[in-house]
Amino acid sequence: METELKKEELLLLHTKICDLPVSEKLRKGCSAMDFNTLQEIVDLGWGKLMEKKGFTFRWLTELTDFLESRALIHLLQARPNPPGDDH
Repeated sequence: METELKKEELLLLHTKICDLPVSEKLRKGCSAMDFNTLQEIVDLGWGKLMEKKGFTFRWLTELTDFLESRALIHLLQARPNPPGDDH
């Protein structure tokens, strides 16, 4: 059962990462992996994140801390492969 997100949560997910109150290190990691918003990250899921060039566990730790502090950690879950994706 999916939980409906509040307006503030949706706004946060669609805010550019460069405008979020996160460290420069997290911003640079997101930029290196071509992420502009948190929504792009949670859409991918943690399993696919770990396959991205530029991924580090330190980056993931900071990301999960940020999401957890805003009660959004549940959004970062493994996603099934889309049809035609053999990975």
